[in-house]
Amino acid sequence: MPFTWLYGSAGSGKTILSAGIVKELQGFCAADPAKSLAFFFFDFDDAKKRDPVNMVKSLLSQFLNRCSSVPDTVRSVYTACGDGQCEASLEQLLQALRDTLELLPASFVVLDALDECRSWSTLLEIVEEMQKWDKNTLRVILTSRQEVTIQEGLEDIIPSDSWTCLESRCVDKDIRTYVKERLAKDKSFKRWQRDPDIREEIERTLGREAHGMYSLSGPHSIS
Repeated sequence: MPFTWLYGSAGSGKTILSAGIVKELQGFCAADPAKSLAFFFFDFDDAKKRDPVNMVKSLLSQFLNRCSSVPDTVRSVYTACGDGQCEASLEQLLQALRDTLELLPASFVVLDALDECRSWSTLLEIVEEMQKWDKNTLRVILTSRQEVTIQEGLEDIIPSDSWTCLESRCVDKDIRTYVKERLAKDKSFKRWQRDPDIREEIERTLGREAHGMYSLSGPHSIS
C-alpha cells in the first residue's frame, strides 16, 4: 500500500523504528539514483518541528536535492514570492512538491510523531492531498500515538489493513534483537558488556515483558 500508519503509545518505539527505517532507506536510495527519500520528525520541544508547513518545505527541499533539474513550478513559486522575499502558500508548496515528485521514479517519505504536530487539521489536509495524487511511485510511512482525532482523520485515507499496532507480542522478538545489539555495541552500556550473564538476563526480561513497548535510553541519530 502507498500509505502505511504505525501507531502505539509512548515508549512503544515509534521514533526508534522510524530512525531505523530512515537509515535503511538512506542506504537503499544511495545505491540507486532512481530512488529518493525525504523524512520529517515532528518534535514537541521544537516549534519549527511542530509546523506542518515546515514539514512540506523540508520534504520539498530534500527531494529537490535528488532532481537533475528544478521543476518549472518551483521556479514560478520562487518568482511569485519575490525571489524568496515572502512566504509561499501551502497550496503553492504542495503543487511544487507534487511536480517535483513527477521527476523522481521512486520516492519514499517517513513522517514521525504526527501527534506532536501543532495543527492536526492542516497536517491532515496535507496528507489527504498527497494521497489524492495517487502516485504508484510514492510510498509514505506515518507514525503516531493512537489518538481518536488522528485515527478518525486517517480512516478515509489509509485502509485499515495498512495500520500496524506496535504494542504487540509479535514485535517482542524484534525488541530483544535490538536490545542485544545495543548492549553488545553501544559504549553507553559498556559496564554490562563484560558480564554475559547480566546481558542475557536483560535481553530475556525485556523480550518477555516488553508487550511491544520499548525505550532504552542512550544516544541515537540519523546520519
